[in-house]
Amino acid sequence: MTLKYNDCINYNWVAKSRVFFPVYFLILLGMSSHTLATEKTDAKNQQPYLSVSPERCVALREGQVCYQEIQFSWRVLTKDRYCLYDEQIDKPLTCWNGKTEGRFEMDFQAPNSRAYLLRNEDRNFVVANTKFVVAWVYGNKKRRRSSWRLF
Repeated sequence: MTLKYNDCINYNWVAKSRVFFPVYFLILLGMSSHTLATEKTDAKNQQPYLSVSPERCVALREGQVCYQEIQFSWRVLTKDRYCLYDEQIDKPLTCWNGKTEGRFEMDFQAPNSRAYLLRNEDRNFVVANTKFVVAWVYGNKKRRRSSWRLF
């Protein structure tokens, strides 16, 4: 039996492909956008980071001490000696030897926002930083009492 070129073409499929082409195109577009999103996520995972959770503490009035248990998470690319610092204090909060990631919990007690640094101690440079924000419900606007009254 000999097959001709015309016998191999299914004309019914060609007619349907005009209808389904937009669907195929959308599926292909969705797959490519998923790939791009995955690449961005992979690139983010390759960069050093330091995060704090929760990100903020809310006090009732401005200037009051805010109390919150916070947790730091960090990740870097190379194993080294890393220390976590409060930007206002020279002494490290904690250190890790030969790690590429870590966690640390602490009780935060301060009236103001604080910045934290992850420092590579072997090479003496800051790898990543984050900020823990203190917010308040009411500002510290006290009404001035006048020295005289009308009534």
